[in-house]
Amino acid sequence: MDLEKIGTPKKIVNALKKKGVHTVTDFLEWAPRKYHFFGYPTPLNNCIPEKYTAVKATLLFVNKKFFKDRPKPYLVFRFNADGREFNVLLFERVFEYDKFLKMVNKEIVICGRFNMNEYGPTFDSVVDFYLADEYQPHIYPVYSNIKGVAEGTLHDLRNRLYEMQGEVVERDIRQSTGLDLLTYQMALYKLHNPKTYDDITKAKERLNFNDLLYFNLSLKSNTVEAPITTTKVFSKWTKTQEFIKSLPFALTTGDGSQSSVLNEIFVKAKKGDRVNMLVQGDVGCGKTIVAAALMMFAAENGYQSILMAPRDVLAKQHYEEIAGYAEKMGFTCAFLGGGLKAKEKREILSDIKAGKIDFIVGTHACIGEKVIYANLGAVITDEEHLFGVDQKNALVEKAQDGVHSLSMSATPIPRTMASVMYGQQKEMRIISQKPAGRLPIITTGEQKRDRVFSRMEEQIKEGHQCYVVCPAIEDNDKSDLVSLEYIEAIYKEYFEPKGIQITIVNGKLKKEEVEENIGKFISNECQILLSTTVIEVGVNVPNSTVMVIEQADRFGLATLHQLRGRVGRNSLQSYCVLLCEDEQNARVQVMCETNDGFKIAEADLEQRGTGDLIGTAQSGENVYIEKMLNYPDLFAKAERAADLCVKEKKGHFLTMKYQEHLSYATEKKKSKTKG
Repeated sequence: MDLEKIGTPKKIVNALKKKGVHTVTDFLEWAPRKYHFFGYPTPLNNCIPEKYTAVKATLLFVNKKFFKDRPKPYLVFRFNADGREFNVLLFERVFEYDKFLKMVNKEIVICGRFNMNEYGPTFDSVVDFYLADEYQPHIYPVYSNIKGVAEGTLHDLRNRLYEMQGEVVERDIRQSTGLDLLTYQMALYKLHNPKTYDDITKAKERLNFNDLLYFNLSLKSNTVEAPITTTKVFSKWTKTQEFIKSLPFALTTGDGSQSSVLNEIFVKAKKGDRVNMLVQGDVGCGKTIVAAALMMFAAENGYQSILMAPRDVLAKQHYEEIAGYAEKMGFTCAFLGGGLKAKEKREILSDIKAGKIDFIVGTHACIGEKVIYANLGAVITDEEHLFGVDQKNALVEKAQDGVHSLSMSATPIPRTMASVMYGQQKEMRIISQKPAGRLPIITTGEQKRDRVFSRMEEQIKEGHQCYVVCPAIEDNDKSDLVSLEYIEAIYKEYFEPKGIQITIVNGKLKKEEVEENIGKFISNECQILLSTTVIEVGVNVPNSTVMVIEQADRFGLATLHQLRGRVGRNSLQSYCVLLCEDEQNARVQVMCETNDGFKIAEADLEQRGTGDLIGTAQSGENVYIEKMLNYPDLFAKAERAADLCVKEKKGHFLTMKYQEHLSYATEKKKSKTKG
């Protein structure tokens, strides 16, 4: 319920809205930003500066005074404690002057922040004064300041609203957790009026449980139930084994290898267990071969398969590789994506419907309404983190009758995050091994472009190639981003007189131009490729050994890692140079310290947030994910409680509490200080 609808003064409502507080629930769950514990009084001589403490003193006098340039008065108190006299100034509670006059010559307990100034001891922040014989140790909640609204006013409002908050989670659901959870009303009360620190802990536990229960219920409601078993049993695998043996390289073996993941896929599909797996692996670990083997497995057993990639460049690269594998083993392969002529597309769609095409490789066009599959057996999504939520859901719908599903992501995320992202339905497997002979990429931060030019020139003389990536395409007076337009002039001025050719790729070029320029780079007609982040995925040129990233501090860690992964795809030593004004930049430091994508992803998660996994937003901070990561045990218990809600059809929790302010749950992270 909105605060306005219960008669809250408009001034208070508007002030709270500026803090993101819109509803009664928002207001009551708006926790203190910290708590001060005031125990028994401390002798003045034992007080520590900058610490909040309680001190017993005699109030000698209190006067009302004025500044020359300030019309409002302030209060000056004179105290004596342990034989020492000191002053305390109070600016905000002048209206209580008469109350304080009645305390003169009495023993007072001062609660506040003790400090020392040039005149001696003082309290530069006073919480309250208490008559000594009425004082009790207590916990004092501290809230964010709300301009124009006294804390006492908000305290009175809270007291009036507690009774409006009934229980939102039924008793049997709470008890199913095995936790001694407070009632919702009691949790709210103790959050704001704690007697002990255990009260605070218990209150936060209950409120966090509510959030995590809601999160789990939302995930379950947004996730299409995936079958565990399947009628699409893949019993034959002779040709698939022949395909693997025919590869010009051996698959990685052991834990965290291509072989271990494929063996698990083969065993499941042969038994009739549905494959529903997320394969995470660092750049260059060989996930594409795993995908190709599954497609071969499906085709051998009479089923069609899809490999879907987020961008045309990447999809076409996959198509060229996989079409060769398919043809070699006697199967058909078609591309379904951008650039197809209408007639060509109609013919492909007709052949797919008739079952004449075994392998279908493309973009999200593969899941279009007009695409009808004759006998779909497997769907594979590459770089799944780059697809929108609606596109992922459409693919899930295509795979509902037991179709085997494999997702691949080159940008790793923490295990706990991945399990939640996919509604607890996908198994996650990690390919941690890289093909033999790959050397770690040497990553350095650099301020001076001339040193970078020297490194590039050395590599080009040895017959290798270089990438250069910029954050923007064109110069813009409103932005200080280094543009491709600006960089092109600088690089051509230095390299072209030396006979070194440069080509350009960006998002404003036509698809034909992009393909042509990338083709020149692949064939080594050009030695330097200047680009924006359009090459983050989809460009694989093993001869490239240098990646230069201009203004590296303007990119997220995941993007930096993806870009770095464009090099190091052979046995040659490769280099990544991060150009930025500050070599000590936090992101640059992380990249220089490790090539481990999982460590980088954890740092990226910490810096940039997780996105809204309940709705459709894919960036920003998600309060539920934050709580899941901070309270994994409580999350597990909330998950079990959510299962019970679903089983007993008690998911009305969703509408009773949180849907009223769901639009406020996920907020964009405010820009942090650069770096």
